Amino acid sequence: MGLMTFVSAMASLTFGRLRGRMGAKVIFVVGLAAMALGITVTGAGTTLLTVMCGTGLTGLGMGIAIPNIFASAMALASPQTRGRTAGVITASLFLGQFVSPLLGSGLITKRSRLRRERRQKGRPWGFGHSALLRAASPLDVRT
Repeated sequence: MGLMTFVSAMASLTFGRLRGRMGAKVIFVVGLAAMALGITVTGAGTTLLTVMCGTGLTGLGMGIAIPNIFASAMALASPQTRGRTAGVITASLFLGQFVSPLLGSGLITKRSRLRRERRQKGRPWGFGHSALLRAASPLDVRT
């Protein structure tokens, strides 16, 4: 986690130059794609090096996406609502960090239970079924 935060801080220092070259929409796509790929690598990682590469990639994406969110919102907000806008974005980020583990633990528990049941029934599903389960799991948070 420390590596992700450090890389995010370093990447955010390059935001001004990147925004001038790439524009807000491209930065959103690149930043969110880097975060998604980094989270995927981290989750699939089986070694410390792989997990560190994944968290670093996630931090890189965060470092350019978060300042882009703030800059885009501030550009759209009127001078009278900029303070409130910044507060809402900041609160959303921190609430997301708080709620994410609560929701995520339920999803992890459910997936673990489904895998265990699948193995007990002797039905090792193929990639297509696993991908479908992964895609559908955020839709059903009940545990």
